[in-house]
Amino acid sequence: DLDWYSRMPLSLRFPDLNPPILVVHAGVVPGKMLGEQEFDDFIRMRQLKAKFPTTPSLSWFDSIKNLLGIVPSSSPKSSSWETLVRPSPDGTLWAKIYSDPERVKDAAILPDSTEPTHVFFGHDAVAGLQQESWATGLDTGCCYGKSLTAALVTINPDNTWTSDIVSVPARAMHSVPGSKKKKH
Repeated sequence: DLDWYSRMPLSLRFPDLNPPILVVHAGVVPGKMLGEQEFDDFIRMRQLKAKFPTTPSLSWFDSIKNLLGIVPSSSPKSSSWETLVRPSPDGTLWAKIYSDPERVKDAAILPDSTEPTHVFFGHDAVAGLQQESWATGLDTGCCYGKSLTAALVTINPDNTWTSDIVSVPARAMHSVPGSKKKKH
């Protein structure tokens, strides 16, 4: 029922945990607060691509170094990321950028926390299991006959947590990879 789906949240957040946890379908843009994230990014994003910086104070050479990640102190702001729905050779998995130690401040995306937030997500069977310092991608292609993967989160009395990754083989292929056709 579409009405029921329309009332569902785009994310689940657990801000009282240490570190806080956010669960989304696809992804988040580093440096953007939760309320500023785009609907499409929550449900479709797979990669990020740095936009060419337009800041007039950067020289052409510094802009190129910035794009290549050579100038960590001038890392791209959230507005300089183009989100990609399809894998691209010039894109980078968003979880890698989000978890980059030079950009850890950009992982503080919850309005009620200044701590970096760990994001659990799916929607990228092509990339498979992704285990980054601040993001865990759990889509391992179950609908394509690969495996179903989950994170079992154990919360300690002090609100810190650990997670264990568990996978089981898929029983069948329900969809053909790279096709919109269902397998019957």
